[in-house]
Amino acid sequence: MKSLILIAILTFLIACSKPLDAELFDLEAIERDSIAIIQSESISLDELPESISNLNPEHLRLDDLGLFITLNSFLVSEEGLFVLRVRTVAHTTTGADPEFKKLSKNVYSYSVKG
Repeated sequence: MKSLILIAILTFLIACSKPLDAELFDLEAIERDSIAIIQSESISLDELPESISNLNPEHLRLDDLGLFITLNSFLVSEEGLFVLRVRTVAHTTTGADPEFKKLSKNVYSYSVKG
């Protein structure tokens, strides 16, 4: 029973967490280094550029849309930064799951509530 209460409290805290703030990041460097990763089509957590390794990412995922940099996750929820593969496409969604918020020209914060 205590485990269920603890899980409920943690889930509530994560759901109420503050969205990622653009002022916390060097978005220009993150975009530049993410584009290099996207173009190389490979990810190695041991060889990340400084702008991304300084974020202490939990996970990186490259797909058809772009590069997901997971900064926090718990059970099925996660949040982080996302850099589009195609630089001219807008990818903002509000109130959806996942939710994307534009931080700069090509860098977004994202959150998945699960």
